[in-house]
Amino acid sequence: MSDPIYDDPSQAAQQGQEYLKRANELKARGMKDAALTEYRRAVLADPSLAAAQFEIGLLCRAKAQTDPMFSRYAFEAFRKAARLDLANEPAHTYYIMAGQKIGLLEELLIEYNAWAKQNPDNELIKRCAKNILTLSMALVPEKVQINTGSGTASIRKAVLFFSIVLLALGAVFIFVLPLINQAKPFIPKEQLPLIVRGGLACLVVGLMGLIARSNIK
Repeated sequence: MSDPIYDDPSQAAQQGQEYLKRANELKARGMKDAALTEYRRAVLADPSLAAAQFEIGLLCRAKAQTDPMFSRYAFEAFRKAARLDLANEPAHTYYIMAGQKIGLLEELLIEYNAWAKQNPDNELIKRCAKNILTLSMALVPEKVQINTGSGTASIRKAVLFFSIVLLALGAVFIFVLPLINQAKPFIPKEQLPLIVRGGLACLVVGLMGLIARSNIK
């Protein structure tokens, strides 16, 4: 059976309060799913019921621990509760936490800054705006550090690989090829000094690569 739609605002408000009372009783008895249904009926009857919106947010937040889909539902409910009551500190606290969880801090910062301008005497809103800004700034270095650390590790591996290759080539050019050429000549004598110098260059560059790698943090 569908929920009734009320044309009379006073009747809707009264029915909303009845649903809210029933929902609170069900929640107190541990019947959370049934309570969630009644809270939703309460806000359908009276969308201005901030208390019911807040309770929906709490119940959806708990459900999100096993079903991430409810994180968005919790956010929407806390947002409605916060917008309905700019003085409700718990609603704003949970609204910000829910926004952080789904990555919407920038959107919230814009909203709270606008509220702060419209309500210059509301200290709660000002404090919330500062808290959101602090959270946003705290998350930026964390992301940069993670990305930088990953990139640095890749660079260090690449430098190590090429340094070892150059050192191996240098050893081959300086020691191995001349010895083989003595036993069975296949390289003209006038070219051997050039090969040895090339080997020395490989050794120098390889050693420089290892030194440079040690300085990459």
